Amino acid sequence: MTLKYSVLNMILFLSWKLVLLRAWTKDLYSSLKVNIISFYLRVFSYTLV
Repeated sequence: MTLKYSVLNMILFLSWKLVLLRAWTKDLYSSLKVNIISFYLRVFSYTLV
């Protein structure tokens, strides 16, 4: 019973970590995308001037 419980606990913990990691990487990717877009806009405005 305790072994089953610990295995279930570990699975829950790992899945929670995975969800957190996915959310963090998604957030990081979106912020990176925004930074890249702003960088390109800045370069474009500099080339116009």
